[in-house]
Amino acid sequence: MKINAVVVSVPREYVYRVLNIHKQSFPNDCEARLVAGLAATDNYIDELSLAGVVDGRYISHVLLSKITIQSGSQEISALALAPVATLPRFRALGVASHLIEYAIERARKMRYEFIVVLGDPKFYSRFGFVSASQYNISGPYAVADENFMALKIGALRNFPGGTVVYSEPFANV
Repeated sequence: MKINAVVVSVPREYVYRVLNIHKQSFPNDCEARLVAGLAATDNYIDELSLAGVVDGRYISHVLLSKITIQSGSQEISALALAPVATLPRFRALGVASHLIEYAIERARKMRYEFIVVLGDPKFYSRFGFVSASQYNISGPYAVADENFMALKIGALRNFPGGTVVYSEPFANV
C-alpha cells in the first residue's frame, strides 16, 4: 500500500518540525542532533530538506547537505544523504522513497556532482547508488565497501576520485 504525502521543504527555521521524526525512528537522538546541527550551518540547504506531510502531520524527512570531495587540490561540490527517517507507523508506504527521488531530482537541477550515502545497498541501489569505490571515492569512516555509496548526478567528466569531507555536525554523532 502507498500513501500520498505532500512534499514540503523544511527551511532551517522550521527544522524543529521534523526532529521528532528522527527521535522516534532511531534508538537514540543522534540523527535528530545531526539535523539540528546541520541546520545551524551553511551546509544546510532549505530546498534539499524535504518532509512528507499527511493531514498536516510531518511523517517523514530526508536531508541532503553540502559536503565536498577532495581530489588533489580540487574540491568537488557534493551532497550527503543523511539522515532519512519515517515515523514507524508510516514505514513501508513509499514516503521516504518518494522524498529521496524528489531530493535527487532537485539536487540534479541545482548542478551538484555526487550524492553519497552510508546505508543499506539493497534499499539505496533502487535510486541508482553504487559502491562509492566505483568512482574511486573514499570516506572518513571505516565501513564495509558496499555500505558507502555514491550517485553521480552531475556532468563532471574524467573524475579521478577523492575523499569525502563531511561538515562538522557529522563528527558529533
